[in-house]
Amino acid sequence: MNEPDRRLLAIVCADIEGYSRLMSEDEDGTFARLQELLTKIVYPSAERHRGRNVKTMDDGFLAEFGSTVQAVGFAVDVQR
Repeated sequence: MNEPDRRLLAIVCADIEGYSRLMSEDEDGTFARLQELLTKIVYPSAERHRGRNVKTMDDGFLAEFGSTVQAVGFAVDVQR
């Protein structure tokens, strides 16, 4: 009988505060800014901390990391 492949991961789930309000004020500008933040800050930071983006949804995303140290480093990096 094969053993299931098991591994421990740290998951970061985040979203943009005030996104609905921002979208109601300037939908095109808010969407463009979100795309810029994801491509210039979030995705490169995940890569630097040896994580990967699992899913992007509206104003949020899920990223996985091999350790909590990597996940926290990513979270701090993105917040800065």
